[in-house]
Amino acid sequence: HIICGAFSHKNLAVKLVQQLNTEGFSAYIAGQNNGGLYRVSSANFSIRGQAVAQLRWYQANRNKNAWLLEEDL
Repeated sequence: HIICGAFSHKNLAVKLVQQLNTEGFSAYIAGQNNGGLYRVSSANFSIRGQAVAQLRWYQANRNKNAWLLEEDL
């Protein structure tokens, strides 16, 4: 999961998901972390190499703070 945002309010996470989906991403809320933040993923990959390549692109072009969540949801 390429995590591109985390929000304490679900409505903010939903707004980012909608924005990303409008831009052509396959975004979704990737659960909540232990602190209760709603994680927004811009994409999900089953092959780690593809995920890393997309993460690098996303960091270079969209959000340098995006990170990879390696967890089954």
